[in-house]
Amino acid sequence: MKLKLPRLVGVETSKTSEDLRYVNAEIPCLLLIYDNPSVSDCLENNNEFGPQQHDGILGTNSFLQTDLIKPMQETSFEILHESTTPHKIFYELHNHFYEEQDIANAIKKHLIQNEIKFRDFFDDFTHHQNEEPETLNFLGFLLTYGIGCTIDEKNALLQTKKAADLGSSIAQSRLGIFYQNDFGVKSDYAQSFFYLEKAANAGHVFAQTFLGTCYKTGVNTTREPQLAILWLQKAAKAGDPKAQHELGLCYHHGFGIARNDEIAFQWHLKAAENHLPRAAYRVAYCYKLGIRFGTPKNLKLADEWFQKSADWGYSYAMRRVARKFLKGDSPDKIKGIYWLKKSAEFGSGISQILLAKKLMAGEGIFKDNHEALKWLQIPYDCNGIQRSTLFKLFRARPL
Repeated sequence: MKLKLPRLVGVETSKTSEDLRYVNAEIPCLLLIYDNPSVSDCLENNNEFGPQQHDGILGTNSFLQTDLIKPMQETSFEILHESTTPHKIFYELHNHFYEEQDIANAIKKHLIQNEIKFRDFFDDFTHHQNEEPETLNFLGFLLTYGIGCTIDEKNALLQTKKAADLGSSIAQSRLGIFYQNDFGVKSDYAQSFFYLEKAANAGHVFAQTFLGTCYKTGVNTTREPQLAILWLQKAAKAGDPKAQHELGLCYHHGFGIARNDEIAFQWHLKAAENHLPRAAYRVAYCYKLGIRFGTPKNLKLADEWFQKSADWGYSYAMRRVARKFLKGDSPDKIKGIYWLKKSAEFGSGISQILLAKKLMAGEGIFKDNHEALKWLQIPYDCNGIQRSTLFKLFRARPL
């Protein structure tokens, strides 16, 4: 379930000035101008083109729905224009996006930009549909995210299972997630691992990463260090950034493999170069702390990677960047409040509390007790923080 957080309004603009993103940052009804608005921002309030997007199928307990925010690539839209069949679009986009929700958003944005009604797209596809595994899987995908139709969990499961049993590795991976997360069927971890292992053995990188992480953490299975390393190495060598990051952690902690901080750092760096926000944050800390984390100390590179991680949507990095602007050698309150508010919007409970303190004190932002109480209520409601603990944090927590 997504947290219902106060949203910042994004409007598209060209990259003409770094200062544009901080325009009006002190105004209570914050209007932020993003250099790169996300796909989901572009889709907001376009319901006349079809049903609202689904929150996703991965479930609240899945590590896989958290934090890969890749910059949109022009090549992905070239694929949408050049591909002649919808299921080919789906398979090609798998090479450009990690999260299924991003694929759904890319398809929706393409349809909106070309003034194609979602329903017309769905009807045209089903009219020409055949029983090939690729088309069955794509039909299951449309039914999962409600693109041109209402979300239909049971039918999505049925079509995806048909495709999986016909040998589609993408469908096998999707079906494994359905069984993990009670989507269209009661959770069945044995069935989930059966289909995920079929997909992983067929070379599906998502399934390999998912299995490796489950065996590493013991989520819905027993912890198996050797199996974790086996699947994470396969996915990492295939270029999957989450597998690269998890493998780096295994090397750092000596989990299932001999500890080696230098190799750990190299895997984190690979993941960061593939735009994984938390890997970029890890690389920044390695550069900040130095040799005991596998690399010489380099504060300039640390700042660069903290900034990249923040730009890619990692709330911890946003708070770190906010601290630099509010407390660093060259303070800039407007930029500091901008990043603190972004961190709060992205769900950081500590940032929400810190922002409330700033609003109550009128530090770098107009004083607004009513808005401050809204931000204080979020960690209390969503994170299960007791009221007494919340106000201890409020009194004591420095930026």
